[in-house]
Amino acid sequence: MHSKHTNTRFFGMTWWQLVAVGFLFIMVLLLFVLFSWFVFSVQNKEAITSPLLVYINLSTHQLSDNRVLVRGSTNLPDHTIIMVWVRDEQGEYSAQDKVTVSKGKFEAGPFSWEGSGLRGGWYTVEALMPYPSVQPESVRRIIGERGEFLVGSQVIFDDGVLVRAIKRFEVIVPTPSPLPMPTPTVTPVKIPLTRGDIGKSWSNGERRISLLSVYRTPSLNGVKPFGKWHGGYEAGFTQFLVINLRLERLKPGYEDFYMTAFWLWAYTPDKRVEYQADQYLYKSPRVIRVYYQKPVETSIAFEVLPTSHNFIMCYKYGIAIEPSGKIAGECGSIGNEFKFGD
Repeated sequence: MHSKHTNTRFFGMTWWQLVAVGFLFIMVLLLFVLFSWFVFSVQNKEAITSPLLVYINLSTHQLSDNRVLVRGSTNLPDHTIIMVWVRDEQGEYSAQDKVTVSKGKFEAGPFSWEGSGLRGGWYTVEALMPYPSVQPESVRRIIGERGEFLVGSQVIFDDGVLVRAIKRFEVIVPTPSPLPMPTPTVTPVKIPLTRGDIGKSWSNGERRISLLSVYRTPSLNGVKPFGKWHGGYEAGFTQFLVINLRLERLKPGYEDFYMTAFWLWAYTPDKRVEYQADQYLYKSPRVIRVYYQKPVETSIAFEVLPTSHNFIMCYKYGIAIEPSGKIAGECGSIGNEFKFGD
């Protein structure tokens, strides 16, 4: 005899069949939940980022009014912040623009000079990706919280990682009148100085300055000394003393070298000061920014007497001079110092 419970049917199934179907439904639902959780986890898990061989390519475009647009292409991710600087090589002009990368490109400017086009001459454009800490989160996921996923020749290691590209360009301003016919010029004589600290370097652990070479010459680019503080050419200041330097930053980061902070004194064999020479900024900008492991070679010039044969050059700190004119203390203990002559 079968029990009444066994013979009871629900939806055409016995009670045991109904229990089995319910169990299968619960198992299928559980598997679905587990699978959905797995897919969600995979989609939201941060991808393992491989090193990014980063690049920034720069180009400049001179507009009809002599303003300049700067365009760049890069494989940095979208929304990366880029700072763009344009500077002239005389140190008289500097402007910047803040842009972001979109689809591998960015555009800065147009750059102008007091609302008008740029003056004719040579300029430098620099694009710099600032520290990752100021970048959006979407960018840091790709480049790393400290930029640790970035590699390449344009990567600079500091407290964080910077990416820097630099390009030199010329602004050519049309001349309304015909250019004059060039006249032959005689190459000025260069008389080298060989005695003293020429070829040597000075370092304070953070920066290094190397004295590469020194020479005398009667003119630079067709210009003769004028020596406004010493009576000029008529007073006998008929030569330039050209000093070639190498500037280096020895620790991560950068160093601003102020060219007007180089001072030169001429002195006699008994160490009495003849005069402090006037500097002539014929070629070098007034400030040179030097990055770690990227040395810069440059030149400075002073107006001197041809009868002066002993010189001392200091950076940032001067020499001590007694009332009699004798040198009481040199700058070697506190600042860069080079002594040389012919």
